[in-house]
Amino acid sequence: MAIYTRTISRIGTVDDGQMPAWRRAMTQSDRLYYVSAAAPGWTGGTLQRPLPTQFGPGEEDSQYGAGWDVLSGYSSGTWLEDVGGPWGTMVYGTGGHTRLQNQLLGLNLNPDSPAFSWWQQPQFQTAAVNGAELYYNPAEFDALPANRKILAGESVANWDGGFPVGFNGWIFPRKLVTGQMGNNCPHGFRYSSTCFVPASVTGGDSLYFAALGPQGPFAQSYIPSGSPVANWVQPEALFNNNQNRRVPYYFKNTRTGAWTEHKWQPDLALYGFTGQQCGVFRDMRRIYVSADRAGGTAGWWHIDLSNGLAGVRRSDWFSPTTNLAPNRYACGAWTDGHPSGRHMAYFPDLLNTGGLVVQDFDNNQQYRLPIGKGLNIPANVERVGMSYDALGHRILVLLMDPTTQALFYFSIGIPSDPLNAAAYTVSRRELGLQDPGMSSQLSDATTFARKTHLLPRLGVVLVPFGRHRMLGFVPSA
Repeated sequence: MAIYTRTISRIGTVDDGQMPAWRRAMTQSDRLYYVSAAAPGWTGGTLQRPLPTQFGPGEEDSQYGAGWDVLSGYSSGTWLEDVGGPWGTMVYGTGGHTRLQNQLLGLNLNPDSPAFSWWQQPQFQTAAVNGAELYYNPAEFDALPANRKILAGESVANWDGGFPVGFNGWIFPRKLVTGQMGNNCPHGFRYSSTCFVPASVTGGDSLYFAALGPQGPFAQSYIPSGSPVANWVQPEALFNNNQNRRVPYYFKNTRTGAWTEHKWQPDLALYGFTGQQCGVFRDMRRIYVSADRAGGTAGWWHIDLSNGLAGVRRSDWFSPTTNLAPNRYACGAWTDGHPSGRHMAYFPDLLNTGGLVVQDFDNNQQYRLPIGKGLNIPANVERVGMSYDALGHRILVLLMDPTTQALFYFSIGIPSDPLNAAAYTVSRRELGLQDPGMSSQLSDATTFARKTHLLPRLGVVLVPFGRHRMLGFVPSA
């Protein structure tokens, strides 16, 4: 598999002729340009259909799982740096609440006029084969007796507690262990719980990493509301006196498409519903996963790939004593490529709109940084994208003005002492429009999560929209 190592982060740092036409058109910094050729609709009808229930909302002739649906809402986004050509491919997935879907939408950035397509077709089984712990079979569901059906409203009043049990065409043949849908394939790709692992880290093929929590098909969970966890999950997958469910993590080989399932993530009851954020440090050959513990504070765990995928090692959960509250709608700025070799992750501070929090993985500490200087990241905003720009040694924070719906970003310079809040620099930069017609689509910008971050080799930050063309801009130096 070809591995590409071009590194650019500014207009004019490489011959424009090497880049696709959409990127060459970005002749001015801090200006929004079109990236995709069209909106993420049905992508030419290439999605395998019909799809089962819970694979997306029914709309437009009652079909499910359109590209716009996958890209909208709280979906995740990951830049696969060596997939599709030297400029990589963006991949998006969604899920959660009533959702089970696992189709993954792709935007190959190498063509002169990129178009959306399906990087992973829907993955599900119609029987208890290939390791599927739940499968879709409406005829089998219809034939179940009334005491083996969870009916509308998710009532378990008539359920006798036995298996198989069904819901809306889905069959649970027995109690769950991991909940995978066959061939080790997970579901529920949302927020910032996925990231790219390059071949230099794995020692083999590059990987797509997913630290997902159990989601769907029920309204708020993988089980009906009010039903005890132990009624649905095998004892080996429970902890905390059977009150909480253990969760695996997954890798997908970007060349072969094969998934591997790994037991387990640390026994951790998460706080909130935005899940976990993750980032890769190439020099350490590690993935770090940041989260908030229920009844505690923020912390992290990591996965070591020094011995490749076959020798993967998972750490325990680590929680510093310092209490802090990261804005988990942001994917974080992970200092991979730091000039001094530091390994940190920055997030907005929910308790201070003019501050950041930083997790220092080298020293096992975390801190609040009251930066001020005009920095203003409102608490709990959902359109907040963060990136670390290694070339500029700065943090980029993309936001939308809630009143005007204009897009702008903060460029935050990191000092040599990252704990000296007074030494950070902050500048606010407004984004112009290459085409005035773009203004009509700004209100349809999706939540940003990991969908909006700097792509270093292209020097571009993408701005996603559910039913409109992808936009992007080059941040000024």
